[in-house]
Amino acid sequence: MELQSFFRYAVLACSITTLAACSSSGSDAPATTTISGSIFASHVDGATVTVKDTSGNDIAGPVTTGHDGFTVSIPDADLASTLVFESTGGTFDDEATGASTDAGAMSVMVAGGSLSSTSNSVHATPGSKIINELVTVHGMTMTDAEAAFNSAFGYTPDHGIAPTDATSPAAGAENDQLLAGLRAAAFSQLTSDLGLPADQQFNLLSALALDLSDNTLDGQAASGAVSVGGTAIPEDIQNKFSTALLNFHGSANDNTGLNDAQIGVVPFAKVVLTASYRIEYSSMMMEMQGKSAFNLTITNLSDGSAATGLTLALSPMMHMADRMHSTPYVDFVETSPGTYTATAYYLMPSVMMTGDTMGYWHLMVDIDSTEMANLYPTVMMAMADNTQRVQLKGITDTIVDMNMLTVPRPYNLFRDGLTETGGGTNYQFDIFIAPMEDMLNFPALLDPMTLNSGMGAPTYDVNNVTVDVNVNDGGWQNDHGVDNTDGTWSLNGLSLTSGANQIKVRLTVSGETKTTDGLAVNAGVNDFTTFIVTLP
Repeated sequence: MELQSFFRYAVLACSITTLAACSSSGSDAPATTTISGSIFASHVDGATVTVKDTSGNDIAGPVTTGHDGFTVSIPDADLASTLVFESTGGTFDDEATGASTDAGAMSVMVAGGSLSSTSNSVHATPGSKIINELVTVHGMTMTDAEAAFNSAFGYTPDHGIAPTDATSPAAGAENDQLLAGLRAAAFSQLTSDLGLPADQQFNLLSALALDLSDNTLDGQAASGAVSVGGTAIPEDIQNKFSTALLNFHGSANDNTGLNDAQIGVVPFAKVVLTASYRIEYSSMMMEMQGKSAFNLTITNLSDGSAATGLTLALSPMMHMADRMHSTPYVDFVETSPGTYTATAYYLMPSVMMTGDTMGYWHLMVDIDSTEMANLYPTVMMAMADNTQRVQLKGITDTIVDMNMLTVPRPYNLFRDGLTETGGGTNYQFDIFIAPMEDMLNFPALLDPMTLNSGMGAPTYDVNNVTVDVNVNDGGWQNDHGVDNTDGTWSLNGLSLTSGANQIKVRLTVSGETKTTDGLAVNAGVNDFTTFIVTLP
């Protein structure tokens, strides 16, 4: 009995000692934070994820992704440092083709201090891989890499937003998740548009990072031409990305339900390649609501020579949440060999001062009725201290709108130019006037002309147009020149001073004075509109 008691005591003592040792070990273990996330191109299943520091040392993992993503515990001491989440392997359903596809390497760099117990989501996307490689492979700072990416692709990836598959969105997904999924799908569509197999998307992302390493997305890096899988990255790759985004958004594969005002900024690429031509867009000033003159320099792809004698036709279109509409414009004229000049008078911006998008502008350029170039200018709001567009409306002069309602015909008046004519106080103020026929037609106002009124309504005969002007409440005068070829009306001999000037304009067409509200004339109240013109 005494021997048995000794053994029982020995076993108990050993158990207590072991328990104490386990407790001590637990208290000494480093505190960790659980991070959840996904590898997305779309959802990548079966990928191996490892968390590393910027020197390539393993911090956490590896863990394996499921369709619902992954979780990994990271020591709290490492959260203050910049971390890189890397993945290899796995499979995903390619959005453009629908094919189950082997995934390649993906990654996302997370700035030190941005992860915590309350900010604990990390999602790797095509955009995050490009930014990570700009930093880790090509030596950019993270700030510069994000700026270069934003300039090229129109957005900055947010690792905290969980993308949802654009082809089959998760129930209840928020708009930012839907948009993240749509942008990921754009890279899938781009891969397809370039004629590459779906699994080459990951090599394409690395090639795009190399291309962008000199801050310009143009198929060239400092080391020379960029290619992937034997396919050269074309000079107009930025335009091809914009087109891929819009092509996917307009396809049956896109089930996000996002409208054209919710898809973010469409990158404005200024080089487009067609089957026969290289087209380069240039302008003197940033595109803003109002007048925007621009040039297209066109060369033959065959030998780089100026492409002269072409017939170009411009078709501008604004894509909004619930409608599309055109805008007034003056078509192309060849101003020098291979250089063609046109003017668009933008009715509205595509991007507000806040950065919110109203939709996107699409300039379709028809070349000799055989080839088409597509451009997507980012049009900003006009500055308040210099009015770019005002509007007057008909009274008995009406149109039938898209809702089959009879409404006053809008007359759009655009600031077209301001020229000093002598003495530093005398100016010529030019306005371009474009009445509306329907959502797609805004012809220049000529005298005479006949305007359509939409949906079978009677036409409206224009004649006896007068434009009266009142500068800084100095009295009304009728002093204008008429150009019956392009709708530009010149107000001459205006005395303007330093600071803000009010130029009031009154428009009479076929004996009817147009008003601001389409109601009967209330003299001095609604029978004119006002431009603010600010001089130094």
